[in-house]
Amino acid sequence: MNYTHQYYHLFFNLIVIFILSACDSKQSVNRNFDITEVHKIENIEKINLTLEKSKEIIFEVDTNSRNFSLYPFYYYDSVKQKEYFFNRNEITNGIDIYDFSSKNLIKRIDFDTQGPEGISHVDAFFVKNTDSIFVFNRMSSRISLIDFEGNIARRYKLPENSARNIYTTILSKFFVYENFMVFNYTAFGPPEKLGRTHTAVLYDYEKEKVTRLLPPLIPQQLTKNNYASHQVIPQMSKGIGFTTITRFGALPFVYEYDILKDSVQMHQLKSEKQSTFVKPMDKVEPSRRKFLEKSYLQTFYDPYRKVYYSIYMDDVANTDENNNPNTNEDREMSIIIADESFRYRGEITLEKNKNFRILLVTKGGLLISTAHPKNDNLVEEEMQFDLFKLKKSPK
Repeated sequence: MNYTHQYYHLFFNLIVIFILSACDSKQSVNRNFDITEVHKIENIEKINLTLEKSKEIIFEVDTNSRNFSLYPFYYYDSVKQKEYFFNRNEITNGIDIYDFSSKNLIKRIDFDTQGPEGISHVDAFFVKNTDSIFVFNRMSSRISLIDFEGNIARRYKLPENSARNIYTTILSKFFVYENFMVFNYTAFGPPEKLGRTHTAVLYDYEKEKVTRLLPPLIPQQLTKNNYASHQVIPQMSKGIGFTTITRFGALPFVYEYDILKDSVQMHQLKSEKQSTFVKPMDKVEPSRRKFLEKSYLQTFYDPYRKVYYSIYMDDVANTDENNNPNTNEDREMSIIIADESFRYRGEITLEKNKNFRILLVTKGGLLISTAHPKNDNLVEEEMQFDLFKLKKSPK
């Protein structure tokens, strides 16, 4: 028997099945598909790159801001050659703007929670440029365009028939392409009901109109095999040009969708740490059903170094060495590095109990929060990050 031929035949069949499931809702589903087989396929090519800690980056905070960031944003003004760090301020319901070079707070924008000029809650924001900042408030189904001073230039209303399913998270943010915004779009409900539903939406904010629901579709192989909601709900980011990059927590794949071509490509991007497949909830003992299983988080593009980073969280035991219960934050985090074709090029495992899963691409490197709950070196008056530089791996 030709086992090499058999292996590639299996690989081809699995790829076809997942593409049909995630891209074309009119295609039939292979009911006999066994998702565990997908995780046996190894990466073929490995070109060695790694990340090395360069220095600490510290922003001073006051009593009206927190010493950690759940929604940071980096913006580089190429004309002025000036770098900015934006941070959502949950205490003041606003946005803090820092000069990235000096680390000084240069502007604090606070919003009234009520009234015609108010924004009741800053759920997310996107900086197109310093005078075009889009602020999303999900409860009002509204996006506000503000300038650097916080003045509201315009409001955009999401269509009522789409607004309920449009959302954003700290790990899956919305972003802007020219006149369009791209949001997560998933019907709410139990995971078993989400199979073959769209994962994103294209919103023309000038026309205040949803123009298209976007793939990939949520793979039915996940929803029919009792995977948990956090393993099914998509995590999306902006890719190269007019593309979106989507991850599902249980799968070693990324889905690259080209908005202009309306086409999807699926790429394998698997962590070397993942030795076994991600288990669905009915295969996990009840005491472990608190996000302790391994999973993939978001994948995002670094335009300065032309690589992708993808987060992998390994599984962890129910309890630590002192018999204390482990939580989601006790899982070990790795960063996978891939080139623009999504070929695996290296991976690092971050220091335990130090780095939090908030990552930010900057001109100088990859910024990773150190606001881990068990990090003993946190300072109340400081928002701390580690800056990592990309380099060739010595191995």
